[in-house]
Amino acid sequence: ILIHNPAPFFANVGTKEFKSKIVDLRDAIIRAGIENLPAIIENVKSMPKRLLTAWLEAAVPVFETGKLDVNVLLDRPASLRAHSTDDSNVEIDLISHAENLDAMLPSLALSGLSCDMIDKIPAEEIIEVISTIRYRNGEDDLIPSNTRKCLVNSVRQYLELKAALYDVEISNEMELLSLVTTADIRAIGPEILLTWGSQTLTTITHPEVRMEVLLTIATAYPHLYFHTGATLQGITEMANHLFTLLKDAKKSEVDIVVGMKNLLPFVSAEFDFDPSTVQLYVKSILDLKSKAVCMPSSHREKYRRMIISGFDSSDTWDSLDLVDLGDLLLTMTKDDLMKIPSTSVRKALPQLVSGSVYGSTLPEIRGFLEPQIYTDACALWLNDGYGLERSEGIDYLKAWQLLARWHLSGAHLLNTRNNLRNSQATPRRIVKRQTELTIEEVPDIDYRILHSKVMNFLQDRYSTLSTEEAAKAVFIISQTQELLGNGSLVAMGYDPEKEKFTQVEVLELIKQYRSDETKPQDVEDKLNQLALDSQVRLIQKLVKLLNLSPAELGISSESIDHVNSLSTFAEEEEFVATVKYEEVDIDVTKAEPVSNEDLAKEISVLEQEIFAASILKNPDTILLTCNDLLSAGMSTTALTAGDIDRMSVKELKNCMEYLGTLRYGTRQLPIIWKAVHKKLFKDVEKVTPRDMIYLGNLLPAAVKENAKFLDFGKPALEAISVLGSKSDLGVEEYLATRTLSSQLSMKEIYALGRMVCGITTEDVLEKQLLIKLLPYIGTLECRVKPEVGSLLYSMLKPGLDDQALTGKSASAMDEMGWLMGILPAKVYQKIPAPQLSQFRPSAVMNMRTMNDLSAKQLLRLSPQAASMVETPQIKALNLSKVRALRSAAGEDPKLRQSLNAIVTQFERKLAAIVKAETEELGGNEDLDLQPDDMDAIVDDPTTPEPEPETPTPEPEAEPESEPESEPDDSPNSQPSTKGDDDGAAFAILPSVWLLFISFSFYYVIL
Repeated sequence: ILIHNPAPFFANVGTKEFKSKIVDLRDAIIRAGIENLPAIIENVKSMPKRLLTAWLEAAVPVFETGKLDVNVLLDRPASLRAHSTDDSNVEIDLISHAENLDAMLPSLALSGLSCDMIDKIPAEEIIEVISTIRYRNGEDDLIPSNTRKCLVNSVRQYLELKAALYDVEISNEMELLSLVTTADIRAIGPEILLTWGSQTLTTITHPEVRMEVLLTIATAYPHLYFHTGATLQGITEMANHLFTLLKDAKKSEVDIVVGMKNLLPFVSAEFDFDPSTVQLYVKSILDLKSKAVCMPSSHREKYRRMIISGFDSSDTWDSLDLVDLGDLLLTMTKDDLMKIPSTSVRKALPQLVSGSVYGSTLPEIRGFLEPQIYTDACALWLNDGYGLERSEGIDYLKAWQLLARWHLSGAHLLNTRNNLRNSQATPRRIVKRQTELTIEEVPDIDYRILHSKVMNFLQDRYSTLSTEEAAKAVFIISQTQELLGNGSLVAMGYDPEKEKFTQVEVLELIKQYRSDETKPQDVEDKLNQLALDSQVRLIQKLVKLLNLSPAELGISSESIDHVNSLSTFAEEEEFVATVKYEEVDIDVTKAEPVSNEDLAKEISVLEQEIFAASILKNPDTILLTCNDLLSAGMSTTALTAGDIDRMSVKELKNCMEYLGTLRYGTRQLPIIWKAVHKKLFKDVEKVTPRDMIYLGNLLPAAVKENAKFLDFGKPALEAISVLGSKSDLGVEEYLATRTLSSQLSMKEIYALGRMVCGITTEDVLEKQLLIKLLPYIGTLECRVKPEVGSLLYSMLKPGLDDQALTGKSASAMDEMGWLMGILPAKVYQKIPAPQLSQFRPSAVMNMRTMNDLSAKQLLRLSPQAASMVETPQIKALNLSKVRALRSAAGEDPKLRQSLNAIVTQFERKLAAIVKAETEELGGNEDLDLQPDDMDAIVDDPTTPEPEPETPTPEPEAEPESEPESEPDDSPNSQPSTKGDDDGAAFAILPSVWLLFISFSFYYVIL
């Protein structure tokens, strides 16, 4: 299981059971051996985080001082543990290490570190722990926001320790960060550094440290911006600052683009790089993930100009240029894309589609429980989290839609060529063998690829051919050109006997004819057939001439025999004897061979003519096939209702299962479903269970639009399980099909999945069964009404783990998942503040009010969990809780603004109280206002909700501090920032500060 796929097996294993089997797990890893260790290390990462946390809780001891044993945590070898110089061997063989030291191999589970554990790591060890986490995770895995937040606090403590050891006085974060070394910066990495925000990072006191930090930030993949609280404004500031530093340092163009890397798209200045520098940047410095750009429209246009300056106009690009550019093509206009040579598109499309990052999904997007499509996440980031419908986000989605539909057009072009091989196949012969009939299948041959291989062999071996063989090769090419040219002219309505054309003229005529959207389909098919005939004929003739074997071509001998059995240019051969658009009179026994360069030109001209039919069509007019959708990959999600309406019913049915496997953006899902329903199910009253399974990811849109359309009968339970894995809707329809007195079985609960979240009555739930299924129920990420939450708590209470309810076990809390949000207020009082970082976003979403948590607890919420807080939940919060929550939510501009509105109202109320009291005292007496009076203001149940305000850009969030006591207003409780409005230390506006200080001082004097 560990070697192959542990995720399904461990999904429903409880943390208690897992801890009891930790030795067996270790022994299994040892038995698997060193050869299987890499696969196990990778697969362990797919295990539920709660089990990884349980692994660490069971395996890593805590000293009497309250600190973790980092030697055990990192599986350090004995030579390093002893701090001895006698043994220089520090190589770590985890298998031998586990056997010799009886280690439980906790270093494999480092991604399960909880904040409680991180707080117990000695400050001097934190850098190595972070380095190991990043090494284990790899570049593709994010550090969860709760873990990252706690690591930031630990890094701060490490730097404070360093300052104390060096006797350096530190007054702000900029000075503190000046103490990091090059090794520290590389170990910490850009993801954690980004948490400090641009205002701090661009003003680090030490100039060399500032430069190194920004150079490290420049290596961060764009998608990290969506998770770390880095805003567009902040990233732009860092990009401009680094660009200026590199320019002022007189760095060369190459050094500048190397240093800027992923920050270059955000530079405000115009680029004026040498074309060779641009090509170096695109081809050698950026990798696939770096090319998935996310920037506003003005920057995309500037980036486009830079690309054209380096690669020339798009009508000159070859397939290698397209592959090098990859996802950067999103910056191109429609005219740019449609001008790209069709041959280049056809050759590059498979790599463009498979290498695109835009269709991938990203976890931990603020305000969302489920992973989001990359493009949606980018649009949200550009809009500061305020939905997808604002200008920059919409413009970005339109740019992606344009690129994706260009991919669809290219896929149609590709398949128009490839699919013709079916028409070239001879009829299948039925051969009688004894008493049964056997159909002799036609080999599946991609003539385009086979043709390319043969032409490559010709060019490679041309110089070794005899004079006669070389002349024959040229003659084969010329004769094929002649047949293709005459055939194309006849198909387009020209008379080759009366009109003479050169090869160049024929090529241009074909291109012009292909661009006409009104041309008859039968002519299109004929031109396609002629292009395929040309490929087949060249394969037949040149394979024989070059004596190429099936093995060299990578196909079977049966496939070669099939190719040789095909007939080509049957009609066109009649013209060759009498009519020619370009005379060819070659005696292969006497002709002088052409040079390698001339042969390459001949082949190039022929291929242009073969693929002249290959022009990119307007995606709004083409009739897509299922093969087109398959070839376009995730770009298929850019389909419009018109695309689906133009498809034939047969083609759409063939691709229904594929469409059901794709992940759609929020805006696209209902569009796709409505079009599919109209085309395939318009007259269908109820869909079959089989079709429900095929619909897959389209089911949430289907049940939302019309639940009665789906089959909720018990025989359809397998199909219902597909819906239950994706949506919490439809449970009422399912329950209506059952016997009212019966309770749900274990099989039904597993099948219903998230639909269980919609159950509002205990009649169908068996208490003991629910308790037994607690680990599974906790994974469902439900959102329930308060009354349903109270009902569930009363039913589950006997089975809830006390380790979770008291916060003694982070893994037990994580196992409860969203159920942690339905607990009574008195239960939360028992949970230590550091353990609140284990609250999942779904748990926060289910809490009735944030007032159930103390300020210290609110401060420890993870940024992702805090992003799920909604306005009704923050009613009746006193000022210290508002400040704490705002610190926790510092990475969410949208929630920050709501909390700022509350602080503003606090200020207004306080000012009103001060004015009233002052007037009552005649304006001549000092006001006796105690510190708690400010928090008491909110105790009035009439406290209004924050007024909605027009979103405005705000300063970027700074990292959260970790005070040991109730959040206070001392400078040490939060990093100093330039004009920061987001930290707990500066949550109260200046006028309130002055009032508070003066009144407190007066109170003390009294």
